[in-house]
Amino acid sequence: MNNLFKFVLITIFAISPKAFSQQIIEQINFTGNKKTKTSFLKRLIKSKEGETLNLEKLNLDIDRLERLDGIAHASQTVKETEEGAVVSFKIEENFSIIPGLNIGQANDDSFAYRVSVFEFNALGQNIIFGGFFQKEVFTSYGVFLEHPYLLTNKLGLGVNYQNLTTQEPIFFPSQQVNYNYTRKGPEFTLFYEKDFNNQFEFSTKIFNEEYKIIENDEQNEGITNPIETDNRGVMLTGVYNYIDIDTEYHQFKGIRNSLQFQYFNNDSDQIQTDYI
Repeated sequence: MNNLFKFVLITIFAISPKAFSQQIIEQINFTGNKKTKTSFLKRLIKSKEGETLNLEKLNLDIDRLERLDGIAHASQTVKETEEGAVVSFKIEENFSIIPGLNIGQANDDSFAYRVSVFEFNALGQNIIFGGFFQKEVFTSYGVFLEHPYLLTNKLGLGVNYQNLTTQEPIFFPSQQVNYNYTRKGPEFTLFYEKDFNNQFEFSTKIFNEEYKIIENDEQNEGITNPIETDNRGVMLTGVYNYIDIDTEYHQFKGIRNSLQFQYFNNDSDQIQTDYI
């Protein structure tokens, strides 16, 4: 009798996982997502209604959800029914509107500051939108918009515009000259997620760059042969990220490697082309 009981137990445990794995996903539900849209989450995860239930894929979906800036924690339960499996994801969201304030001292010893505010879950689709205002002798500003999943659940776009103006001291062999340095222009970025661990970014920044001597600056009195530039440039950037990180609320465990290549070119004979 004991041997028969053991045989039945072993048979049940051997068959159940196989039967469970062959279940068709009849329904996918999300709870707890007050701000993040359910339609966005369903588009993002790889498990789909009507497909065969795959527990490994479900676990990867949890990791994928927890990588989103708007989500602090995610978990899932699976319920078997006669029609199929019902998958329920429970979401805990982050506070996604983040203000910032930096203060310091500018090159002319005056008070400098930078204020910013960013929304990391705009429209409930983990769109990053925000900007900053900076005062560092001169005023600067920037506006940013990124939607990593705009086109598909693997492909997204980003655009930003920055107008940066600062005082920069340039040291020549015989003198120091204080310049008004301005760099402004847009940047366009393409985001591509090959798979769960491998992501790519390709961006193009087009900008105008100026070095203008600051008038009425004591440091610039008596300078000889002043040099000023006004040129247009382009910067091409490619980034490869390998990400294998487990997330538990604010805690991270794992590996993230980033490889970046930049090519910079401009129409000025005085500023060299750079590779980084």
